[in-house]
Amino acid sequence: MPAPSVLRCYGDGHLALVGEGRPRIDLDPRLPSGADDRDPAVAALPVDFVVLTQGRQAALDDALDLLDARPEAVLVAAPALCDRADRLLDLDGRLVDLGDWDRVSFGGVTVTGLPPSRPGLPGADLLPGMDRLPGVDRLPGMDRLPDPTSLLSEATGTLGRALGGLPLLGGLPGVEGLAAGAWGGAGRAGGERRALHLAVEGGPRVLLAADNLCGASPDRWLDDVAEVLEVDVLVASVAGDRVDGLVHAVRTLKPRRVVLYRDHDPYERAGRSQPMARFVEALEEDAPEVDVVHLRAGEELALLAPAGAELPA
Repeated sequence: MPAPSVLRCYGDGHLALVGEGRPRIDLDPRLPSGADDRDPAVAALPVDFVVLTQGRQAALDDALDLLDARPEAVLVAAPALCDRADRLLDLDGRLVDLGDWDRVSFGGVTVTGLPPSRPGLPGADLLPGMDRLPGVDRLPGMDRLPDPTSLLSEATGTLGRALGGLPLLGGLPGVEGLAAGAWGGAGRAGGERRALHLAVEGGPRVLLAADNLCGASPDRWLDDVAEVLEVDVLVASVAGDRVDGLVHAVRTLKPRRVVLYRDHDPYERAGRSQPMARFVEALEEDAPEVDVVHLRAGEELALLAPAGAELPA
């Protein structure tokens, strides 16, 4: 089966792999909130596979509306999200669980689910010096001690799921972010969405890093990804005022092309962010041999080159 040939950006984090005669794959599809606009938007998205990289209720609601309208469409998500979706809409036979490092093939693409880039409490890995103490990981007995970040991740995930299930608390700001603890839940510091690796049949190997490269560089996570997977194209959302996560990712993964996009308005709610040009300039300065593309909402990019061949301009 030929691979999807085009990466399309709809805005608000909604990406799609599309191509004539090929199954369509939508990642985190977004629908208008107004009832008058919602039905036409559902009709305009003939999804075959819906891939969720986050656990926010609004994102799940949008996915379920599409799945309800398309009886043959399949949901691909983490096991916890699949369970939530199945409780809300009977999806028997239309669910694909994708755990950390699990690999599934569908629609001409092999997808690998990646673990959270920043496990634990939001911002825990940003504490000064925590990952730079010399020799800490080589002290006697350290390999037998439980990983504190894993314990924190499990604790926050459990707490979030418990709070999210309460009728009054489930709708409070921030609670559904905790309920998304299966993805690592690092909020706007990076890691609110899950990263995925896509090996496109007849095309490149793509790392959909989502927001995992925002903020400080997740160096250990990048090393793990580089050890297991090869990356031709790095697709990443950008926000905030730091470029080092993105720069370190290019140094470690060595992609031939980088595609940058926004997954939300970076200036809303008193948010602060560098202009997109700053991220592009940082990569052009550090890795001038890499092709850097800014993919805006409403634009698309061909993904036709096989691994090892030149990518299209």
